[in-house]
Amino acid sequence: MLRIFLTGLLMITALFLTGCETVSKAPLTKEMSQIETRQLQSRTYDSSDTIEAIKSVIAALQDEGYLIDNANETLGVVTASREDGTEIEGAKVYAESYTYNGSYETVQRTIVSASISQVAGKLKVRVNIVRKAFNQNGGVIWSVPIQDAAQYQRLFSKVDKSLFLNREEI
Repeated sequence: MLRIFLTGLLMITALFLTGCETVSKAPLTKEMSQIETRQLQSRTYDSSDTIEAIKSVIAALQDEGYLIDNANETLGVVTASREDGTEIEGAKVYAESYTYNGSYETVQRTIVSASISQVAGKLKVRVNIVRKAFNQNGGVIWSVPIQDAAQYQRLFSKVDKSLFLNREEI
């Protein structure tokens, strides 16, 4: 009877300790070739106005909730980011009180960089999306590229609409 009780107590303790994990796991990614990655991240537009394309990319990113960090029209580069607070008070207390040099996740950030370039009289837009998790000291816990075609398609759809609205001066 005592043996069953101790085994049960051990199992409950193990479940409790694993439930107090303070650092999230990075999302799984699949291995993609360079060509697959570029096809996912790139679109070509029948336009030659780089400034119009940069404005359209900025508008699309803002529509998706991103804050523009930098835009350089000479280089044709736009960077933006969006944060999601993820701090869990229990994880913070556990990490600070019960672990040596404990670390816990405080925020996840999605970072986008877009490059706009002229190729054979058309505009090529390439967007790279990366998701990162940061700890309480600002250190990166994990960083993974976004490989979800739907996210890229949604963003490029908004770029398409923005280019159309800019051309029609709407």
